[in-house]
Amino acid sequence: MANQPDADPALARALKFTPSDLEANRAGHMTSAQAETVRAKGKDSVMRYRIGVIVLGFFLIVFTVLAMLVELAGIYFALGAALLIVPMIVMGRSAVRFEAGLTDELKARIVSSVAGTVRHPRYPQEGRYMFHIESSTFKHLTLSEFQAFTAGARYRVYFSPHSRVILSAETDVQDRV
Repeated sequence: MANQPDADPALARALKFTPSDLEANRAGHMTSAQAETVRAKGKDSVMRYRIGVIVLGFFLIVFTVLAMLVELAGIYFALGAALLIVPMIVMGRSAVRFEAGLTDELKARIVSSVAGTVRHPRYPQEGRYMFHIESSTFKHLTLSEFQAFTAGARYRVYFSPHSRVILSAETDVQDRV
């Protein structure tokens, strides 16, 4: 596209993208370097799911041992075990689905974008950085990524559609078709 503005240096530094990355994202494509970033962040997300399953599994083992020690009645044991097994299954299935979607995303290398005004959460949680732009929410940001976006300012954010990793962004943009 002709006469596109240059990348904002502060955004480029915080999000670790180059002018050629931004140009590819404007065209709807992910660069190889960005694909590696998406792969790394996606593996972190899958690891969080797996850790959750392991923690619940540990609690299931502890619950089972305690139930045997106190000779817990069958119905109470079954109910307690179900309360641990069901979330384990849900988390495990979510991890498998997320990983499959990540694989497809990395093959297609398609980039989505959203333009609008950035809104920071009303009550941010300590150590958790996220923001909203239009109907999209971007989570699991580093502090520097979060601070690169000024609340109330307009941006166009380019991101991977499945894992929702921010790839690049532009400031002061008008909605483009």
